[in-house]
Amino acid sequence: MATALAIKSSEIMLSSADTKELCVRILMFCENISQRTCYPYQKEFALRLIESIVTSDAEEITCLISRQAGKTEAVSIVVSGLLVILPELAQTIPMLEKFKGGFWVGIFAPTLGQGSTTYDRVRQKLKSKRGELIISDPEIDRKLWEEKGVLLSISNGSFVRMQSAAKQSKVESKTYHLIINEECQDMDDDKIVRQINPMGAAVGATQLKIGTPGTKVGEFYNAIQRNIIVKRGAKRNHFEYDYKICQKYNLYYKKYIAKEKIRLGEDSDAFRMAYKIEWLLERGMFCTVQMLEALYLKNMRLEYSCSKGSQVCGIDFGKQNDSTVLTILDMDESSRTEEGEVSTKLLAWLEMEGDDYEAQYPRMVDFISNFAVKVVCAGNTGVGAPIVDRLEKDLGMYMNVVGIDESLQKNSLMNSYTQKIILGERLFIPAHPSARKTLSWRKFVQQMTSCEKSYKGKYMVVHHPDLKDAHNDYCSSLNMALEATKSEVMPEIEVSNRDYFFK
Repeated sequence: MATALAIKSSEIMLSSADTKELCVRILMFCENISQRTCYPYQKEFALRLIESIVTSDAEEITCLISRQAGKTEAVSIVVSGLLVILPELAQTIPMLEKFKGGFWVGIFAPTLGQGSTTYDRVRQKLKSKRGELIISDPEIDRKLWEEKGVLLSISNGSFVRMQSAAKQSKVESKTYHLIINEECQDMDDDKIVRQINPMGAAVGATQLKIGTPGTKVGEFYNAIQRNIIVKRGAKRNHFEYDYKICQKYNLYYKKYIAKEKIRLGEDSDAFRMAYKIEWLLERGMFCTVQMLEALYLKNMRLEYSCSKGSQVCGIDFGKQNDSTVLTILDMDESSRTEEGEVSTKLLAWLEMEGDDYEAQYPRMVDFISNFAVKVVCAGNTGVGAPIVDRLEKDLGMYMNVVGIDESLQKNSLMNSYTQKIILGERLFIPAHPSARKTLSWRKFVQQMTSCEKSYKGKYMVVHHPDLKDAHNDYCSSLNMALEATKSEVMPEIEVSNRDYFFK
């Protein structure tokens, strides 16, 4: 094969046409050793995976395929063949030189049981009669052995190891040419980014992330979003095939899906995530990117002072590792509904890190004084109580200062109200380029679109993801500001028209 490709010993990369032909031949070998032929959609994904490994492009490849339609099978076909063939090709093809000592694969999953599916299929293919015949062929002449049911090795130096990626697990610092993250939607994001991904740095590894859509944003979802945006001339790195594509090539699958539509309901969450491969972020996220973008006004700038109109301020007091955040909203009182909801425009934020409230206090007062604030709402629990009392003494003659009891019930009511305002598109967010450049704007968007929601009984709980340096200060501050717009806490104010909300 090396002679046919006619590459110079000093070359690292083959021509585009030669690389494509090499990948096709490698896939044919993989299918041969597995005695399986890939469906067209599997072949498309498999060829890109092989290309990434062969060219050492260090890419991150993501894949969503309808449940039980063959994503694990496609991966096992590729891996079982590459474990055998890459070290042999590396003897004569310079660009594959790093595989002379073997092809190294790491399989990671939330539990060993979840990772065992791919591992077991690779083992079955290599230990089959066909696999043993090829491995023992005089031109290859290798031996295969297994250790503790988690490590499969070939005497050419290749191996595949299965490891648990559970949050509490200790992931050893191994090196891999291919890192496979199985059921990636359920894996701990911090473990993927900080512990698993670096295992391929020294050898330009390919990262493969496969799984099923879920209800929360995480590393798997973010990786897919990174790959969906394909620049002109760039390689495709995300592969997505729903049941409509997969059932074209498998009559049994088509019949089963028809029954699942009846059993589960085509519009059920279970069917949509498993077979339509739809992300249902509205089920697990407080605010999705799409929900937030619907509130953007591209010609609206941040305003750091405003002496006219009717403004409110919401304050979330930060603790040692958090920030104190103030949010200013301007209300259009003419839009107030019978239910008390009012359209608002977000004017500005003030963020102060740490818990030095004595130093922060004058900055708070100075910031609030730049606006025509009618109501200030702030948490009246713990460290917030004395600051609210102080604000009431200093500012009470000019505006209402309302302390909010941050109980589970009250927080749930505020979370629900904020979500209602967002879904009703009654909040307008400055999205002028000058606003987008600010750190506060970026933090607000990041925190709003990463906060997760869950329920304790009937109460909605909103919290930041369980990641290092994750926060929800801007979300809590917005909750307080919107609480301040409610009619029961508002003083008598003059009604005026706010045409800029609708420009």
